[in-house]
This record gives sequence, C-alpha cells and structure tokens, in this order.
Amino acid sequence: MEEDEVKKNPFDDYIEANFPPLIAAAAKVPEKLRTLTGLYEDVVKAESKILAMALVCQKPTTDELKKIYEPVGAALNKLLKVIPFKSEPIYNEGKAIEEAAKTANWITVGDFFALKSIKEHKESDPDIVAFVRAIQKTATELLDFVKQNHRTGLSWNLKGIPVSQYKEGQEKPKAAPVPPVQVIPIPPAQVVPIPPQIPTVVAVQETKTIPPSTSSPTPQPVVIQRQPSPSSQQAKITEEDQPNKTSSERPPPVAQTGTLSRVAELKKKFEEGKVEERKQQPLKVGKKIQDTLLEKEKEKEKEKVKEVEKVILQDKLQEKVKIDESTGGILGLRHVKPEEKTKNRPPEERVGVVPADVGSPMKIVTGGVTIGKSADVAKPKQPIFMNILGVLKVENQLNNRDLDFSSEKQSQSIYIFNCKNSVLKVHNKIKSITIDKSVNVGVVVEDVISSIECINSKDIAIEVTEGKTVASVLVESSEGAKIYLSAASAEITEVFSSKSANINIYAPGTREDPDTKEIQEGMIEHALPSTLKTILRKGQLINEWVKFA
Repeated sequence: MEEDEVKKNPFDDYIEANFPPLIAAAAKVPEKLRTLTGLYEDVVKAESKILAMALVCQKPTTDELKKIYEPVGAALNKLLKVIPFKSEPIYNEGKAIEEAAKTANWITVGDFFALKSIKEHKESDPDIVAFVRAIQKTATELLDFVKQNHRTGLSWNLKGIPVSQYKEGQEKPKAAPVPPVQVIPIPPAQVVPIPPQIPTVVAVQETKTIPPSTSSPTPQPVVIQRQPSPSSQQAKITEEDQPNKTSSERPPPVAQTGTLSRVAELKKKFEEGKVEERKQQPLKVGKKIQDTLLEKEKEKEKEKVKEVEKVILQDKLQEKVKIDESTGGILGLRHVKPEEKTKNRPPEERVGVVPADVGSPMKIVTGGVTIGKSADVAKPKQPIFMNILGVLKVENQLNNRDLDFSSEKQSQSIYIFNCKNSVLKVHNKIKSITIDKSVNVGVVVEDVISSIECINSKDIAIEVTEGKTVASVLVESSEGAKIYLSAASAEITEVFSSKSANINIYAPGTREDPDTKEIQEGMIEHALPSTLKTILRKGQLINEWVKFA
C-alpha cells in the first residue's frame, strides 16, 4: 500500500493551539509588546521548519547543523535587540517574552519575570496578566511537546533523504511496492508400494570398544555374531511348529577375546580372593587451601616457640633474683635514701633539657634517665601568596606587615588562612575577602562588592579607606574584631555577628563625652552587644540586647 499524503508536523499542532490566543491577548497591550510577540512567533516558526525537516531527512553533519540553526539564532537575536530597558514600565513583560523565547533551546522554562509581572498587574491591569499567562503557556506546552516527541534530543529520520535534497513541503518518501507472493502448488506425494521381503538370516558383525583397563595395554575389538529378528511381514513360528533342538544343533558359544576375556579373568580371581585391593589415592587439595593450611601450621609453631621462650625467661629471672627470707626484699639492690629520691631533689635536678642545634630533636632527661622518644620540633609551614583562578591565597604568613595586592578584576576574591601578626593592603575593587583561623591580622581595603567574612579568628582589624564602601561584614566564632568604616560606608555597611565577642565598630562622627560633657569629633567607637535577654510574653519571645555601662 502506498502513502500519498504529506507527513504532518506535530509541532504545527502546538503552534495552532497556543499562538492564536497569545496574539489575541497581545492586541490589548502596548505596541512594543505586540512587536515582541511577532518576533517570538518568528523564532518558533523557524524552529518548526527544522522539525519538519527532521521528519524526512537523515541526521546532518556538524557543518550542516550550523546552517540549519542559523535562522533560529537570527530570529532570537532580533528579538533580544528589542527587549525594553529596566527603566521602561513594560520591562518585566518584555523579559517574560525573552524567557519564553529561550525555551527554544529545549532546556528549561524561566518564569521569574512572568510571575513578577503578574504580581504587579494582578489587580490593576487584567489584560497584561492575560497576555503574560499566554506567554507562560507557550513555554510550558513547548517543553511538554519535547518530552512526548523528542525525549533524547532532536530525532531525525534514519531512513530519510539527505538534508541537501530537502525542499520545504516535501512529501514523505514513498515506500517501494511489495511484490505479490507467488504460491507454487506442491503435487501430492506418491505412495510407492513396498514389495514383501523374504525372511533371511544375515550375520552381522558389531564392533565395540571397551575402555582400556590398567592390565591390558591395547584394547581389542570384540566380534559378536547375532541374527536379526524377523520383520512383521514374515510368518510367525510358534513353539509348537518349531522342532526341539538337540545340544548338537545349538549354535556354539560366542568366543570371548581381548578385553572381555580379561574381564572374565579378573572376575574369577575376585571370586577366589586373589585380587589385591587398590590403595586409596590422596585427596587433591587446591593451592589456596594448601597455603591456608601451611599458614595455620606456622602460626601453631610460633605459638609453641613463644611458650618455650616464656618458660626459659621465667627460669632465668628466678635464677637472677634472690629473695631475702628475713626482710622479704630482693637481694643485691641498694637502699635509696630519702634525699636521693627524685621527688625530694631540687627542681633544677629533676628534669634536664638537653638542647641541640636549631631544628634538631630535643631529649627530656629526668634524674639522668631519658624518658620518651625524641620528637621533631614543629616546623613552620611554607608561606603562600598566590593568585589562582581569581582567588588570591594568603596562607601561613608570619610577622609580615608588607603584604600588598592590586586587583585587576572585580570578580577577584581573597582567602586569608592561618596567618599571624600580618597586614594586607588591597587596591582597587574586589568581590569578597575571607579571614579564617588567623590571629592579629589587619586588612586594609578599598571597595568590596559582596562581603568581608571573619571566621574562627582572634584580634582582627578591618579598615575601609576614605571614600570607599563595603556591602557587609560577617564575624562568626571569633574574639576581638575592630571594624573601621569610612564616612561613605558607615551608612550602608551591614555587620552580622554570631558566636563572637569584643566586636567594635569605628566610624567618623561626633558625640558628647559623658564625663567632661565635651563634643568629640573623629572616629567614634561603637561596641556591639554580645548578651541577649529573652522574655516570653503572651506566647511570643521578646529579645533585648543587654548594654553594660
């Protein structure tokens, strides 16, 4: 059967079901949104042409794919150039169309700006809400179409034509007509009558090979004469018709030769009790089992040796140690006087430290006897000051107050770890700074886009230069932190503290001295409270900071 109709593109059903409602909703919105809707429709139609091509064409090469996707990319770039700016009132709606158009990549649906627009115009402008919901529907329906028809990516026709031969609107390739099956009549089988057979007696020789025994080196064939039984067509001879045969007329016994004669001979010896019994063969054990058994035997031997050595040692000790029967003590040991005991000796004689060269191990001597093993002195770790993939690593710096770094990118980050008594100066704008497990470290910065974090540290100082700003400062599990803010940064910087104490903020300003009643100008100190008072009132917790005078 031949197929004459054009294979329908299922993507056309998606366009017919979703875009007429969107165009109708776009008629009630501003003109620029209608223009964006038309460009969005152009992107989808360009994609529809690719899907129609995939129905009848084989998978193209990489160069051909680039040419095929060019119309979609051109239509999408044209749409992106018309997206409204953030200052325009239709910014959210335009970004919603952009999110929907990018679903042509078949990856995901973005609805951030669509939801934002719906929330903004939910009560004030129902036409905008209907328009945005129609945009959302086109994006979600597109992904549903992909899940149903192209689960593993764009599917091409394995038996289709090359892309170079494709023409828009081309019919599906017609299948070649299947030739009719020819039925060849089979003539009926002819029955050939079998002539009756004359009963005959035929001597048949049958050769059998019996496996060789241990006593016979070469097997010999055994010849047995037998007569075939008469066929069903022969006349049956009853016992009455068969004459009685005498012993002289009986056939001679079958001659036993070769292996059979050997078997008969062995049977006769067995009956007379002359056959020797076979020796039992040792059981074959695998190599792994043999190794295991050997290991167990070696362990048993070692245990026996240890027991013998233990007994010998005890005997030797009994020979050397002699007990005084009168006092019950051990003979041969000198009596220690009270002033000679370690606890009664002067402190300088109790423990002696024997220093060696710098970097060499030290030994602790108590009363002239070395206790413990010599241990290596902890060596300082290698200091690191290296910029790796946009992260400046400052580690293991000790007593270095001349660290200086100039950033070339705003995405630059700085990580300070295990530093002591060091100062770092940072020039230009950077992304963030993290101070971890450091003591008495100072950081001077200009502009920090994200935050400065201080974790598990002690006695940290952070200074923002004049005219520069820092978004936020986070202090966690630290003790002692001084934060110096500039006048520009004092009003916008947010300071977060957790599990920390002794945190002070210094900012330019004026205040009255409580003692002298004088007005002070300059860097004013503000202490962050670390004690929190909580009260439960009417089922609600009320928290208050406790300030100490």
